Amino acid sequence: MSTLVRVTVPGGISAIFEPCIHNDPIASGARGAGIGFKDAVEVELKIFPSEKLIIENSINGQLVRGGIGEIAVKTFFGMLGIEPEYKVIINQKISIPMGSGFGTSAASALGIVLALSKELNVPLSVVQAGDIAHLAEIRAKSGLGTVSGLVNIGDIVIVVHPGAPSVCLVDRIPLPSPDVRLVVASKGRIETAEALRDRDLVNKAMKLGKVAVDELLQKPTIENFFKLARWFAENVGLMTKTIEYIIVELSKFAIGAAQSMIGDAIFALVWREDVDDVLKIIDDLWHVSGIVGEPVSSGFYLE
Repeated sequence: MSTLVRVTVPGGISAIFEPCIHNDPIASGARGAGIGFKDAVEVELKIFPSEKLIIENSINGQLVRGGIGEIAVKTFFGMLGIEPEYKVIINQKISIPMGSGFGTSAASALGIVLALSKELNVPLSVVQAGDIAHLAEIRAKSGLGTVSGLVNIGDIVIVVHPGAPSVCLVDRIPLPSPDVRLVVASKGRIETAEALRDRDLVNKAMKLGKVAVDELLQKPTIENFFKLARWFAENVGLMTKTIEYIIVELSKFAIGAAQSMIGDAIFALVWREDVDDVLKIIDDLWHVSGIVGEPVSSGFYLE
């Protein structure tokens, strides 16, 4: 029971979201669209017998108290009816910026639940683990529908019907080739829980997110995804003039670029040979370093 379990989870970058909030947390979530960043979060977990539940959670070497990690552990034990008489030690390595709309909270929650199920010999499917992680995210107010997108990750993901992984409906738009890369960059954190307390923002996102998702489903192309993502960010009031300008410049080299939700951050889908040009634009105009990774693919390619 003290063996090391390691789980690697992609990040779920959100570009469009329509909050769909219900009293039942399993039905609660969001419609929306985004893309996965491969190998974004690595969770290492050990457990030991204990008279009471003790949680030690570190992210990139720093001890973290509370938050989605602790809530994910408690939700796991509570939903499965397991007496939490354990010391749980979690070490997370997160390779993309947190608090930037890149889905690291959802990835952490899902990784922790999967690691606990493996270590405690309580087998769970990805959807079953996803339901627990989804509930943890709703409780932590660190996200709405990102877990459902992660469970069904690959290509451009469209969450058509909201809710936990067992009740949602997810569609996707194929990527053009395995030779594309994702570049992400962030200027700083925006706490999702704080943003979701802004009723004006939530109400705008409900209205505009529905329009954007519906229009994307009518014309499901990568070009339309980025067009609608930019329209959504501008009209919901989250896009700054600086980000708007950077996205215009990035679009000269990228397949598409957009602001992530909810973050002071951007992402771009780029042909491999254009990565250096995109990184230079981000560095020159925003004075931050971009991070290069692979988008998660379903294995379908539509050139």
